[in-house]
Amino acid sequence: MERLIQNMIIRRIRLLDILIHTNQWVPMKELTVRLSCSQQTVLSDCDYFENVWSDYVIIERSKKRGIRILMNKNHSIGELYKKMMKNSNDLTLLESFFFYPNKDTSFHAKRLYISESSLYRSYKRLQLVLMDRNITIAHAQDTYVLCGENELQIRLFFILYFCEVYEESEWPFAIDKDFICELVNSILKILPFRVTPLSLKFLMYSMAIAIVREDQGFMFSVGHDVGRNIDTNETIFQKIKEILLSKYPKINYKNFCQAILWWDFSWIEYKEKSVINNWSKKYMEQI
Repeated sequence: MERLIQNMIIRRIRLLDILIHTNQWVPMKELTVRLSCSQQTVLSDCDYFENVWSDYVIIERSKKRGIRILMNKNHSIGELYKKMMKNSNDLTLLESFFFYPNKDTSFHAKRLYISESSLYRSYKRLQLVLMDRNITIAHAQDTYVLCGENELQIRLFFILYFCEVYEESEWPFAIDKDFICELVNSILKILPFRVTPLSLKFLMYSMAIAIVREDQGFMFSVGHDVGRNIDTNETIFQKIKEILLSKYPKINYKNFCQAILWWDFSWIEYKEKSVINNWSKKYMEQI
């Protein structure tokens, strides 16, 4: 995730991290060395925290002792990290590409209140990072589309992205959250793991992103049999199907099931799972 964030924001997050975890005065010279920047840059970053995040932190400065930070007890450091990341032009542009495919430069620039030249620079940085994840931002006739050879891999990337950037209390999708909760509650009995707030959040985002991408026209063929899982819990999945199609009749139901059964289908290639399972069995037999 760090590669998707601009250097200035990364530096400020590191400054915050140093001050929070040291929990005492930190000499200015130590900060400039650890952050590889000038004293003026550190002071400028302190001004940023005082002006933008005064509800979260209090910055204290001393010519002799250096700098220290006091955290507001009503807010967590994790909450501040997430809000700072969402202030990144690159990340807001990435989300704009995700939610509004096939829109042109002018649309995204006006929506995000940035210049077209800034947008293009962010686009180039995003393209470079996403290529390592086999995701491309197709740019043709001045429109932008997130695509790749493996649609499931794109969805998994964005599930992890939204989980990291957003708090549990936030909901970044236009889809009714209560609708997703209804779907989730329908399958709690068949989950093969202990449900935690994090796994619940992951599952809700899996469903929401599956609906968003399918509704935008991005589909993928089911390369393996989901019928076995559905048949085993026919009553539950029939209820899920009814709930889903009542609002989204055009959604491919079997594809959506992969969002529900992500623990079984979160492999880049499905053969990978079979190979690993076979080798695991052979290894266990030799012990």
